[in-house]
Amino acid sequence: MPDDLLRSMILALWPVGLAVTIGALLEWLRPWRRQNVDRLRWLHAAILFILAIVITNFILPLGHAGVALVAEGNGWGLLNASPMPAWVAIVVGVLVLDLARWACHWLMHHSPILWRMHRLHHSDEMIDTSTAFRFHPAEVVFVFLVQIVVILACGVPVAAIAVSAVLVLVFDVWEHANAKTPKVLQCLSAAVITPDLHRQNGNLGTIFSVWDRVFGTYISGREVDDQMTFGLGSGGSLDFSALYDLLIDPLRKP
Repeated sequence: MPDDLLRSMILALWPVGLAVTIGALLEWLRPWRRQNVDRLRWLHAAILFILAIVITNFILPLGHAGVALVAEGNGWGLLNASPMPAWVAIVVGVLVLDLARWACHWLMHHSPILWRMHRLHHSDEMIDTSTAFRFHPAEVVFVFLVQIVVILACGVPVAAIAVSAVLVLVFDVWEHANAKTPKVLQCLSAAVITPDLHRQNGNLGTIFSVWDRVFGTYISGREVDDQMTFGLGSGGSLDFSALYDLLIDPLRKP
């Protein structure tokens, strides 16, 4: 394995390991609902995540940060061409990247082809920290490439990419964790996606809830209870029990 790829994987995996540890600890201390820990699900999610890292690093070893540096060095993108304080560019960059993720999520729910990549995530009938990493590598590559275009077009600064990456990791784990949300944090749904909002089959945001409100995909999470069910329903003919089934899923008919 090339040294650069190994280094990138280590840099990506240690914060993920920390987030998973915290998420699992919260699930143990304050579970949202009682459910058995399926170690096979966790193993599948870990393999899918590592595969996605390997594939995206082979596609573009520079990563998003490298693309941002190239754009900055050449003066590409709206933010690089507009005189503004650095902190404003960072805030705008984080918002733009989150909007791009919302748009990708919306497309994957409305395009039959893209849905084949995304339905793996929704096939999970048990929601916990592992679900935050249960994405098909093809979906990860799709979002990765879309964000490259956004970074080049908007001139998103490197600092914004770093802040966005941290926030995405934190929110993904928080939103999927099988843990109760303290009441003091539930009011944050006015600005960001909380677990109750994410558990609804409608809200498509990752960090900020404003995109769902603006584009009409917002569903209130006030009526969420621990009896709700997840997954694709019993009417489907697809099997998601084996790693092979997960990997070939985009090639299978609905």
